Amino acid sequence: MNTTLVLCFVSAVIEGIDIISFGLAAADLRSALGLDTRQIALAASANMAAFILGALVAGRVSDRIGRKWVLVAAMGLIGLFSLATALATSFEWLLGARALTGVGLGAAMPMFIALASEAGEPEGRVSRVSAMLSGSPLGGILASLFVASAWGANWQAIFLLGGISPLLLIPFLAKFITETRDPEPITGHTGNPRPSPLTSLFANGRWVLTLLLWVGLLSNQVLTYIMFNWLPVLLRDLGFERWQASMAMTTFMAAAVIGNVAISRFLTGAGRWIVVAGVFAGVVASLLAFGLPGLSFVGIAIVSGSAGLFILSATVLLYGLATDIYPTSVRGTGVGSATAVGRLGAIGGPLLAGGLLQLGVVTGTLLPILAPFAVLGGAAAVYLARKVR
Repeated sequence: MNTTLVLCFVSAVIEGIDIISFGLAAADLRSALGLDTRQIALAASANMAAFILGALVAGRVSDRIGRKWVLVAAMGLIGLFSLATALATSFEWLLGARALTGVGLGAAMPMFIALASEAGEPEGRVSRVSAMLSGSPLGGILASLFVASAWGANWQAIFLLGGISPLLLIPFLAKFITETRDPEPITGHTGNPRPSPLTSLFANGRWVLTLLLWVGLLSNQVLTYIMFNWLPVLLRDLGFERWQASMAMTTFMAAAVIGNVAISRFLTGAGRWIVVAGVFAGVVASLLAFGLPGLSFVGIAIVSGSAGLFILSATVLLYGLATDIYPTSVRGTGVGSATAVGRLGAIGGPLLAGGLLQLGVVTGTLLPILAPFAVLGGAAAVYLARKVR
């Protein structure tokens, strides 16, 4: 058994719990702390802004000292400040706790992506990362089911779950994770074992691939984090009950797990760009389907599942392709920077949705008008998949 890959999967599950927790708690937080729509959007975006800092710093540091201990430290931050979120009594407290949790989330994600990519043969990188990242939507499923149960009746409970879980995992990471970095020279820079960040990202013709990766992730993360932070609220505004909104989110995540595992089996060879194109076509269709009139609970659950399958699979595909772009010696920097750039979309997404709702865009048309983001991200991803081998 590949212990490192298993622990990366569990880390992704825990991160998935925390990423979805704010969206699940947002409607109750709004009432409990007297928050308005703007404050909800700011708290969600502060988490993502801090995520960028964590990803950039952790990626660079890990190329120097290794991935393992950076991941351990990141899990500690996630745990401590998720617990602090559960104790929030004001908007200011909530904002600070979510921002510091975001630093941990940003540091953790590039680490378990890089560790998973390096925990086996190079030709299996994209498939391995895609399968491992199915842990993130699985964490979202567990969080949604938890909130829908009696145990999750209070909004604080989801943050307690998201805080205790990573702290319990830390001893296992420290003992059993195997550092997988190995020497891999960078063509044209063998005399410089520590190239600058710009060299790592743009040297040897990588600049085109790096920019394509950034465009794809930026576009798709706008969609991903609107769904994470606003889908339960949007469904509540449409008149669905709390448990129905939670179950629709569960369907969103469950379909993503199935999609990630299934799609990862087809990501080898020159024809993988066809799989990528199909996934992004599914993203466009799913967004448009939210605009269908008179959707029942069953209908909205089916559409939510379709969106989860395609939107989250698209993100996973892009992260998998990122590990093929960069050699091992700078993979932390490359994946960390891509994660950070993608999170600009995660910051802008919740703010964009909040702004459109305040301008009077109705819930039923908000998601369909975001389809151009999927078209842009899909074009970049398909071109990238054709170029990277």
